[in-house]
Amino acid sequence: MNWVFMNSLQKRTEEGGVVQAQVTIGEDSGVWHVYWNEPDESGETTEMCWFEGAGWNEMLTAFRGQLLQKMSEGYAPLLDNVTGDVQSINGRSEWVQKLQYYGDAFKNDAVYEALREWRRKQAGKENKAPYMVATNRLLGMLSAFLPQTTDELLQLPGFGPFKADLYGKELLAITGAAARETTFPLDWVPERIDYAQYKLWLHQQQEAFVERERQRKQQRNAVLEAALNGTDLETLKTSASLPRREALALLEELEKEGYDVEPVIAVETKDVPSEQQARVLQLFGQAGDRYLKPILQKLNEEELWKDVPSDRAYEWLRLLRIRFRRRKDETAAKAG
Repeated sequence: MNWVFMNSLQKRTEEGGVVQAQVTIGEDSGVWHVYWNEPDESGETTEMCWFEGAGWNEMLTAFRGQLLQKMSEGYAPLLDNVTGDVQSINGRSEWVQKLQYYGDAFKNDAVYEALREWRRKQAGKENKAPYMVATNRLLGMLSAFLPQTTDELLQLPGFGPFKADLYGKELLAITGAAARETTFPLDWVPERIDYAQYKLWLHQQQEAFVERERQRKQQRNAVLEAALNGTDLETLKTSASLPRREALALLEELEKEGYDVEPVIAVETKDVPSEQQARVLQLFGQAGDRYLKPILQKLNEEELWKDVPSDRAYEWLRLLRIRFRRRKDETAAKAG
């Protein structure tokens, strides 16, 4: 897959927090792929495929429509003119890649480590994964180009007014304290990079992506085999070399593809009394199955799971949600 576009979006929650999602576009052997990644109530990132096909215009239509829907739900792009960026995707993607290469090749190690420490603390405050605050690649560009003003910060791919408002002051305090030899705007970058080294870097990025995809395919197959055999999550975690949460996310993906993962659900929820399982399914029917937090709050109010650790409770809810959705689909199919 050749990834040619990425943009992050954020929305504020009713509790005053921030939820960050990401939309990406890739091309593989003439086939376009558009993916949306968004965290659920438990903080686990779920991936949805918005489009897969060879038509550029069809891809663009699907991308715009889905993106407008997400923006109507409160998401704001961190990069401005997101749909316009996709229109000029080929030229812009090469420009972005050159900036990213420069950030990788010429990062200021001391500043980079200071930025990583800031990210670690910020991720802890927001209770989210560090990469959702800022990717390593973005930190590399910050350390290499050392922006000193908000205007300069906004010239880096991965930053828009929303993100600058959230983090700009703290980031500029780090990057602005370091001496720099380069200037903004960054139109000098293409002339300063070694083109052969840049192409080698692109090749290495592609190889790294292929390797990640190979590992993911192996993990997916391991999870599928375990699911069909009724293996518990802890054994599945070991056999697939995945954290429990990632193994559970793969189970959810397999269920969406039509595989029966009920054997794992039955094993993992065997300690949940049948009447409690029935109550969870009832609550999903009443409150909807998109968000888990309201369901858990209701269960705690009823003192059903008050002594269950939250991580375990969310695992049970995610597993029982798979069962609920499958039964709902089966009922709809019979009705149809």
